[in-house]
Formats: sequence, structure tokens, C-alpha cells
Amino acid sequence: MGEPEREIIPVAHRGPDASGTEVLEACGQRVTLAHWRLSILDPQAGSNQPLRRRPGGPVVVFNGEIYNYIELRHRIGGEFRTAGDTEVLLAAYEKWGADCLRHLRGMFAFVIADPARRRVLVARDRFGIKPLYWRKTADGWEFASEIKQLLGATPRLHPARVRDFLVFGAQDHTADTLFDGVGQLRGGEMLEIDLGHPARAEPQTWYRLPSPGKPMGDFEDATRAYREKMFEVVSLHLRSDVPLGFCLSGGMDSSALIGVARARLRGSGRQPTGIHCHFPDARLDESRYARDAAALAGARLIEVTPPASDLVQRLERVTFSQDEPLANASILSQYAVFQMAREQGLKVMVDGQGGDELLASYPQFFGPHLLGMLRRLKIWTVFNEARHFREDHDWRWADTLRSMALWFTPRTVFRIAKRLVVNPLENNPWATKGFLLGEGIPMPPWQRPERAETRATTRSMSLLMIQRLTLPMLLHWEDRNSMAHGVESRVPFLDHELVEMTLALPDEFKIRNGVTKRILKSALRDIVPPSVVARRDKLGFATPEERWLRQSSDAACALTLEAAANHPEILNEAGLRRMWQDFSAGGVHCPTLWRVTAFAAWTRVFGVG
Repeated sequence: MGEPEREIIPVAHRGPDASGTEVLEACGQRVTLAHWRLSILDPQAGSNQPLRRRPGGPVVVFNGEIYNYIELRHRIGGEFRTAGDTEVLLAAYEKWGADCLRHLRGMFAFVIADPARRRVLVARDRFGIKPLYWRKTADGWEFASEIKQLLGATPRLHPARVRDFLVFGAQDHTADTLFDGVGQLRGGEMLEIDLGHPARAEPQTWYRLPSPGKPMGDFEDATRAYREKMFEVVSLHLRSDVPLGFCLSGGMDSSALIGVARARLRGSGRQPTGIHCHFPDARLDESRYARDAAALAGARLIEVTPPASDLVQRLERVTFSQDEPLANASILSQYAVFQMAREQGLKVMVDGQGGDELLASYPQFFGPHLLGMLRRLKIWTVFNEARHFREDHDWRWADTLRSMALWFTPRTVFRIAKRLVVNPLENNPWATKGFLLGEGIPMPPWQRPERAETRATTRSMSLLMIQRLTLPMLLHWEDRNSMAHGVESRVPFLDHELVEMTLALPDEFKIRNGVTKRILKSALRDIVPPSVVARRDKLGFATPEERWLRQSSDAACALTLEAAANHPEILNEAGLRRMWQDFSAGGVHCPTLWRVTAFAAWTRVFGVG
């Protein structure tokens, strides 16, 4: 809305199948709706967007899927002229208004313009699976699926968010982006804009995770209920009118999804297809687990190995897709998986994103898990659990104490302790002191006052990861990497009913005797390979980042020095030279070197000032 002369930048890679634009007038305001369609449900032209059900009625542009669209169509009743979910979404809005959001199961970002009511409803799904960016102007609002659509001729960086990225590798933990003036609706937020007074609109939260309900009985009862819910959720996510495949890492989550899918597809004549990212380095190789999962599911498995050469060129290409700098090299590997999916004719891919955050799989969960047991005075259980962590996960007591202190130190103590980081930051070679300390000592996102919860439990850690830490970043990368190739990525573990059920489980249903994802492994043991169920290692989509960086160190060094020349207020050119010299001489790889290189690629690709 507003600035009618502004050119709409096409993002045809997100919707290569059809496009459309409609301009509405109401209250003296011009509302322009534009859409590029990736046809998944009801590929017929009648479901192209912008879409309206009747003359003069509301109009929708929508990105995502409403998985319960068939059930909603029956609940709403009446006649529908299309067979897809977009018209169902619009009908739900006509029936319930903004409250339609609570009836939707799926991933979505949409804008509904309703001239008769002088309203525009803008909303994002509960966990932010689909992106929705905004730019507020003097005349109104602009919204887009990608940041690049909202950038002016001279984009400028957001200093605080750049600092968070370079120091901590943090992104998408606030409503800000790394571009100054461009924000995003967070997961579970919406805007209701009065066209008579558009400047007054402010984001509102329409969804909050509920407090845990009553326990589901003992572990056996919970396991049965969890299995039933998994089968229901995966069945919904298999609804597609185009070829569908699976991202198959070799871990428990993706193996469980393809196993459930095979059980649901049995007798349909449809063979699942899995795509696995393979590396020859034995320390990173998970291919034998992926092959076991594919074999048990009767799936065709395709393996892809990203090239090790031309790192800077690949980094720049993927940075353009991502809109923001790449926090680690695994994003390049994921990009290759979705590129292969498109080459194989797969327009939908099912991925296990969210399982680690919900089922306490990361090592960061061990500290709060032990603290929770300590609070319940289960002293012997604490020592027994810590012993299993040490034996099964190479976890030391020092790691446990560090996890407890890092994530759950009271803020009054942290304000004192953080002074200890002044000297390391002052002596950091790659950045200027003014940049690092210009707004005071930077505080990591997990220690900031707005953190979700402070009680030491696996649930509190899950909330923190879902709302602020890992998941928002992972979903950003997932959407941009898949849509760059015209592929839709689905994440069944983030069905809100499954999320609410999982977060209500007691800690010991997720971790016990060092076994993580306990309830998932118990519920689906018959359809997941024993080799995968028995795994204790956690690779986390590991990628040969150090090897790639060493093979392209000359080009990467030149890239960062160019960025230092363009941004002397941030980067210290002499310090960067010393870091690269040490690294090239065999010095230890540190994540900062990758992040500075990624930042440099970002500033070059977008001409950031």
C-alpha cells in the first residue's frame, strides 16, 4: 500500500507457474496485490491469485498450504468453484474474520484486502514457517515474501543486528532484519490495517503456545497418543497434486517421516523419493543411515555432493537467495538438496525441521534437563543421567556446568559477569572496538530480558529455541533455499497440534538414560531402521566448512578485505589480514572467519551501505 509508483520486483523463482496483479481503491488508498504462483494443490488456472470469490468481495494473495482445507471446506459449507486451499482460506475469512487464523492448520503468509470493510488483514503462521516482511512508508505499508523486494537503491545495514550476526551468529531473533528499515512479522503475528488510518496499525500476537495441559498418562499411553498424532500429521502433509519427495539426512526425524509416509502410501502405487546430501569425509558421512531408512521405506534414494570449488561464487549466489548473510556452510548443502529435488521433478519436499528443538536432541538441553531434576531433588538420577551423557555423547561435567551457567544464569549475575568479556572483545582482531562496544557490551540473544522462560526444563529450552534461537533461522534458510528452485518445503513436526502435545510431555519422556527423542523412537521403532534408532551421535547436517574455506582462502580473504575497505567502521583490515595468514598457515578454524566472509559476500551482493 502507498507509493503507487514503486516498481514491484518480481521473484518468479518463488512462483514459476503463474502470476497476477490486482489494484484496489478504498478510502482514498491504493492497495496493490501481486502474486507469483507455485501450483501445488489444484494446479488449474481457477486457483491462480490474486483470488476473490465474488465481485466486490475480499481478495487474497497467499503463500503456503492449509493442510486441513478439505475438513474446513465441509465445515464452512456452500459452493466452491475451485478444489484448492486458497479459496477455502478466503471463505474462512468471510465466515470468521481475523479469527479464521485459529481454524487453520498449516504454513502461511497472506494478505487479504477487504474494501467493503475498509480493512486489510496481514498474517503469518504460528511458527513463522513462511516469511512475511514489511516496510513502513510515509503513505502506508509494503509487504513481501523476500527482503529484496522492499530494498531501495541504497540499502543500509542495521548495526545492532549485524553485530548480533558477526559476534554470535544470531539471525531472525527479533522483528528486525539486517537491513535497516525492513522488518518482519514474527511467527504468530498479524496486522489489521484500517484503510482510513493505515499508519496506526501495529503487529499483534494472534497465537501463543498454551501452558502444558494435563499429563497424557504414563509413558506407554503417551507413546500411543504420539504415534497416532504423527500418523495424522504426516497424512495431512502428504496432500499434494504434484510429485512429492523427502529430505533424508539419516537422522531420526527424517527417517521417521519417510517411514510414516511409506505406511500411509502402502497400496497407493506411489514410491517415496529421498534426497540425501553426502560427503566423502567419514566424520561427516551419514549416508549409510540414509540408505537404511530408504531401504526400509522402499524409497528411491538420490545422493548429492555439493562441489568444494568456487566457494565465493556459490556463497554470493546463495546469499542473493537468502537475502541475508549465511551463518554457516550447511546452507550451501541444503541449497544443493533442493536444487536436486527440482532437477528430479519434485515440487514438494518433506523435511524434519523442528524435531530437534521439540524433542530435546541438542546438547544444550542436557544442562536444563539436569537442573530440572535437581529442582525435584532427584539427586541420584542426575548423576546417572550425567554418566550416560558422558558415555554416549562425549559430554563432560564441565560441559554440563557451562550449559547451566550459560543458559540459566540470573540476569543480575549476568550483568556483573558480562564485564569479563570486555577485554576479549577489545582485543578481537577482526572488528573495530567502536563497532563491538558502541552500544555497550553485546549480550547474546539467549540472555536478553525478553527471553521466553527462565525455569530450567527441556520445555523452557524448547520455547527459547522455537521462538528466538535456532528455529527462526532454520526456517528462513529452509524457505529461501527451497523456493529459490520453485520447490515447496513442508515441516510436519511444526504442526501446531503436534507441537503443543510434545511440549506438554514431561522431560523424562524426551530424555532418559542419555537417550534423546525417547518418545519418538519408542512410538516409531517398527518403521525406523534399528541403526538409526540406536544412533547417539548428533551431526546436525554437518558440512566441510573448514575444508571449503581453506581451498578458497585467497578469494575469501580478498572478499573480506574488500568489505573492510568499504566498512572501516566495522572491520579491521590489518586484523583480518593476520587472521587469514594464521588460518592459511594451518591455524585453527573459528566460526567468526566464516561469518566475516559471509558478511562480506552480503555487502557485495546487495551493495549495502
